[in-house]
Amino acid sequence: MDKRDEQIIQLETSISELERFQSELSATVADQWQIIDRLQKKLDRMSGDVERLEDRLDNPDDQQKPPHY
Repeated sequence: MDKRDEQIIQLETSISELERFQSELSATVADQWQIIDRLQKKLDRMSGDVERLEDRLDNPDDQQKPPHY
């Protein structure tokens, strides 16, 4: 095999490794995006809960009396 053939094989090997790396990276990014989406939804729910609790603390007169009164 001459030098040119070896260079071609080396380039093909490098391209193959880069394609594999790109595929793995793409899968990792997709997985992380799903995690981010789930965390964002959880944060939105928790923020709503905190806002409702703050409203209840700011307006204690609006709270209903317990049923035994």
